[in-house]
Amino acid sequence: MLTYDPGASTRSWANKLIEPDFSRIAFALAVLAIPIFDTIRVMLGRICRGESPFSPDKTHLHHAFIDYGFHHLETALMEILLNVIIVIILLMLYYSHLTIQWQLISVVGANTAATFGLYYMLGRRKRISKKVRERYGVSVIEFEKLTNEERMALYEKNKKNEQ
Repeated sequence: MLTYDPGASTRSWANKLIEPDFSRIAFALAVLAIPIFDTIRVMLGRICRGESPFSPDKTHLHHAFIDYGFHHLETALMEILLNVIIVIILLMLYYSHLTIQWQLISVVGANTAATFGLYYMLGRRKRISKKVRERYGVSVIEFEKLTNEERMALYEKNKKNEQ
């Protein structure tokens, strides 16, 4: 006799999380990817500058997103999306039968690359954004929305102001 069990698919996926060849530590790191690795990156930067690792500043990723021109909701969604991508990477590694050690090493590597790489790219864009704002009086996002004619008008206006 066939019976319908609505929780069967959920239980089978949940049971995978407690199997001996699934790294629960890597899963926890994947779920908390951005908060943990961003905090480590910020603290290391403060220590390298000779400051207390607990001193306040605006070097967290969410500050870089906001400085770049994103809203708070967009920033949160980007960080959540990045965490989801890292969890998906972990699940792909698990289903490709990698050992627990390789799952953990891969998640740590992906988290490190994502956090440091994203901060570097946003920091670079922030420097470019600062130059655009100083030169044209608009953010990079606003500048990118302008048509070529509007950009040329800003360029000409800036050129006249410099003379």
